[in-house]
Formats: sequence, structure tokens, C-alpha cells
Amino acid sequence: MDKLDTVVADHIEHRLLQPSVSRKILSSVLHRREERAERRTTHIAELRKRASEADAKLKRLYDAIENGIAELADPMLKAALRS
Repeated sequence: MDKLDTVVADHIEHRLLQPSVSRKILSSVLHRREERAERRTTHIAELRKRASEADAKLKRLYDAIENGIAELADPMLKAALRS
């Protein structure tokens, strides 16, 4: 068993712990991390855009109600508010 442990440890040391291999692995990990961060940033920007659009729609709706353009009892308005 000790001999097998030594063989496995030597193999790992010679195959994985080489500077060139370590650089490749680290580079790959960093690249995936950057891609994930970019996707999150894009997703957050999209969510903020959608929230801003929803706020603008609500403001227009409030303005329409305040100016008498839309009635709260209007069935079309009620249907739009449900969706």
C-alpha cells in the first residue's frame, strides 16, 4: 500500500504540480470566473432596466388616473393591472 501511495503521489506531483499545468488550470479557473461575473453584471443591468421600465409605466398610469384619462373602474385598466 505504501508503494502504491508513493506511485500515486509521484504521478500527481509530476503531472499536476508542474508550473505550466498549474498556470493552465489557474488561467482556466480565472477565465470562467470572469465569464460568470460578466453574466451577472449583464443580468443585473437587465433587471435594473426592467425595474426602471416598470416604474415609468406606473408613473404614466398614476398620471393618467390623476388627469382623468383613465378610470379605476375601467375594465380594460383592471385587466391590464392583473397581467
